[in-house]
Amino acid sequence: MVSEKIDQNPEDQGDGSLLENPPERASDMQLALFWATHIDNPCDPHHNEQYREALRQSYLVQAEQALSRIKEENARQFLQNKIREYRELGHIE
Repeated sequence: MVSEKIDQNPEDQGDGSLLENPPERASDMQLALFWATHIDNPCDPHHNEQYREALRQSYLVQAEQALSRIKEENARQFLQNKIREYRELGHIE
């Protein structure tokens, strides 16, 4: 499933790549796993590091926004820990 093109900012890199959206009817844990997987591995390795970091940043922002919709405590904690991991690495403030 894909939603939007990626260009000159984290959501849009201009090369036709697409930013992926989570499954529509995903459980809370499926959502948490979706975001964590995309944060860890934002795209194919053949993209340059700047592109990958911009994409990771976009996924981190979306994951933080998704936290308010995740009610199941284990899923919420899992995603919070993933976001914290990258915050501590300096990827987000």
